[in-house]
Amino acid sequence: MRKLALSLLPVLMISLFACAQKKISYVKMNRTACFGRCPVYSVEIYDNGLVRYSGQYYTDHQGVYETNIGKSKAQNLMKQFSKYRVDTCQNEYVSRISDIPGIIYNIKYGKTNKRINNAHFGPMYLRTLAANIDSLSQVNSSWKKKADTAILKY
Repeated sequence: MRKLALSLLPVLMISLFACAQKKISYVKMNRTACFGRCPVYSVEIYDNGLVRYSGQYYTDHQGVYETNIGKSKAQNLMKQFSKYRVDTCQNEYVSRISDIPGIIYNIKYGKTNKRINNAHFGPMYLRTLAANIDSLSQVNSSWKKKADTAILKY
């Protein structure tokens, strides 16, 4: 029994170390254009609580705005991404509808960057995460405007 426990200990330690490497430190969500008046913007969330909103087209707030939502709120969002194992998502979900806006995620965990293109057609939880990000990124008077124009990089 003791030999079995000792032989499983390295496997357990490697598993725990691997999970520790998956800590998400940055999430960026881009909402892309459609043929109509769909809002085009991006939201960046850092694990220290900084949120940067960049509104480009058909948004109430065009330009670059920043606020700090607090480290705990930001890390709770990062935990949601980890919980859903977004690192296992496909890199691209194909849209067969040309006029629907897409969602693009850029996620940083450890030294790895993950990009999920057109998440609207991916698993339902990707849309749930997008709604959670949108709820954290409602620009109001407490946000500081950093630039008049936003240049979105997908």
